[in-house]
Amino acid sequence: MRILIFLLFFFGYAQAHEISFSHLKLELGTEVSQVSLEMPAKDLARQLNISPVQLLKPQDLAKLEPQILGLIQKRLSFGQPLKIDNFQLEPIPSRQEIQAKWQMKGIGLAFSAKVKLFPDNNLHKTFLDVYKKDTLEQQLIFDAQKTEISITTKQQPIWEVLWTFFLEGIRHIYIGPDHILFIVSLMLLGGTLLQLLKIVSAFTLAHSVTLALATLRIVDLPAEVVEPIIAASIVFVGVHSLLSQNKTDLRIVFAFGFGLIHGFGFASVLSELELPQQALAWALLAFNFGVEFGQMCIVLLVAPLLALLRRRSPQQAVWVVRLASLGVIVMGAYWFIERVSA
Repeated sequence: MRILIFLLFFFGYAQAHEISFSHLKLELGTEVSQVSLEMPAKDLARQLNISPVQLLKPQDLAKLEPQILGLIQKRLSFGQPLKIDNFQLEPIPSRQEIQAKWQMKGIGLAFSAKVKLFPDNNLHKTFLDVYKKDTLEQQLIFDAQKTEISITTKQQPIWEVLWTFFLEGIRHIYIGPDHILFIVSLMLLGGTLLQLLKIVSAFTLAHSVTLALATLRIVDLPAEVVEPIIAASIVFVGVHSLLSQNKTDLRIVFAFGFGLIHGFGFASVLSELELPQQALAWALLAFNFGVEFGQMCIVLLVAPLLALLRRRSPQQAVWVVRLASLGVIVMGAYWFIERVSA
């Protein structure tokens, strides 16, 4: 029953939280700096107590400009209160985002950036790219825990890039209950340590390939295609776990095949960062290691629990697997319907 409770916990967690991203670009100039901010319309609309549809209509967005400007000035600073010139707003309907652009004076070469755009969403992240003379000097990530970072305009050391994106890989696993559920569902039928390692390795190999291809923009699939397929993969593996009668174990095939699709899902975070190629390669490597570390922690937690249950009560273990498989199917089906209808 612990596994079923584990799955239900993450299902509830997924419904109570929503992952979203903002992108902030700061181009430092000798006297005047250019700033661009792209925000999710849904998060911004929630702050203004209006419908996101209103924000995506240019005429309605223009009327809301004073409120949006006030919110940005309140939630964002670069070592000083924002003194904004030439403020412009533009809807981006294709991405369901709002873009704000403005100019600023008086930003030095060393300053403290404070970013807390949407405090009501603990899973929201803001990516800040700092440019100097068209060269990317810093790329930083702000979230609910990290809202202030000291910045100097010198090239970011490679160890900082590695550590930042290693942590992002771990976080992406633990705030992505669909990926967790897929991994757990592959383990429900149990097996030897070698079998489970082969299954996890197949999933790792597959999503590493497509993560690299998508992040390097060699192959690209839209999220509206990838996300429903990820949900469908959870349903598929759940049905297999429920109906399996100890026949040929095809989980390694499922892990590799669907792992290719999950890789595109992992890439959704990195693909929007607009890193130069040399930094992108390091970020990709570190992010992938973070994902693998997160996955291995899940395997090391779930596999011993399942093995212990089978040793102590084989009959109870059968019912736990059946109930957990039903839970997996229901959750996957819910996500599939939600994502197709979005």
